[in-house]
Amino acid sequence: MPYKKLILVPKLSNTDRVPGGVENYYKVLRFDQLDNIDYLEINANSDKESFLSMIIRMIRIYASFFYLVSSRKYDKVLLNPSLDNRSFYRDAIFLMIAHFYKLHTIVFFRSWHNEFEEKVKSNWFEIFLFRKIYTRSYRFIVLGTVFKDKLIKLGIPSAKILIESTLANDSFLTSLDMNRKLDTYEKKVSILFLARLKKGKGLILALEAYLHARKKLPERAMEFIVAGGGPELTEAKEFVESNQIPDVQFLGFVSGKQKAEVLVKSHIMLFPTHYDREGLPNAILEGMLYGLAIISRPHVGIPDVVTHGINGYLSDSLKYDIFTEFLKDVVSDKNLFETMIQANHEKAKNTFTREIVKGRLVRILNDEPQYFSKENLSLV
Repeated sequence: MPYKKLILVPKLSNTDRVPGGVENYYKVLRFDQLDNIDYLEINANSDKESFLSMIIRMIRIYASFFYLVSSRKYDKVLLNPSLDNRSFYRDAIFLMIAHFYKLHTIVFFRSWHNEFEEKVKSNWFEIFLFRKIYTRSYRFIVLGTVFKDKLIKLGIPSAKILIESTLANDSFLTSLDMNRKLDTYEKKVSILFLARLKKGKGLILALEAYLHARKKLPERAMEFIVAGGGPELTEAKEFVESNQIPDVQFLGFVSGKQKAEVLVKSHIMLFPTHYDREGLPNAILEGMLYGLAIISRPHVGIPDVVTHGINGYLSDSLKYDIFTEFLKDVVSDKNLFETMIQANHEKAKNTFTREIVKGRLVRILNDEPQYFSKENLSLV
């Protein structure tokens, strides 16, 4: 009987948390519905879990994992850590068990904590663990060139590292009419900020840029839509009120059909993130798929999918005036806007939709030669 593949995933059901990018990825793609792939859920139901409960849960999960891999049904295990303190030690134990049974392990780094990276490089014990445990893995998958370069500096051979993407959910893509988007652009430009509202995601900076774009283009109808919830929501509402910024809507957390409706309605995604635990934000890919011009920063995996001046604008700056100028350009030039949104829509439709992303990961798991025969990966 052919060997199966085991994927370690977050809790995909019965959680009281807003689902993160990894949960969404594995919920949407449902690899476990394929005959040769199984899931093992390793996260808690809730962020409020006590320390004792966490210890008991992890013992049970390690025991389940040990039982599964000792059954000899699997030849590969795919892990999905972030490079941070919690994932580093948790997944090191999974890797040791898998290596003991001589399974091929694939480590898919979903996000990256720069401070922890520096800690690993400077701490003899953690760099020892990384090089003795992590570097033994069969392959590594990262969400951008920047992360590939970081892994190489940590001692991972370049040939082991693949660049992949998250996905843009195309479940409601039939509601998109690109001609209608061009028509509504002429009447009023909708600028979208779609993210969990945390420090570093760039919401206040985006609101400043929008405010000054309105001042520079008083005759142009614009609105700013904030789709997301989180700890920065109160501060953002206070900022809007104190600066008397008009036409700002706070929608809260959106998902499914409601998110698709917001994306269909919007014209520009303004997302000047500098969040240090980012990988490749799903919002960027969703914005591209639903025909938005992207204004962001060359941060984490974003420059692998957005090319400055072609399908959006990127700047290293954290000053609002640069992003104000980008907004002015896109808001004022219909030809530029049309070129950007068509390029984004076509690229995302051909590269980041569910079946395409799913097919690429299945080919990686199966070691299919057609995946590895070309320069990985045609995301740029």
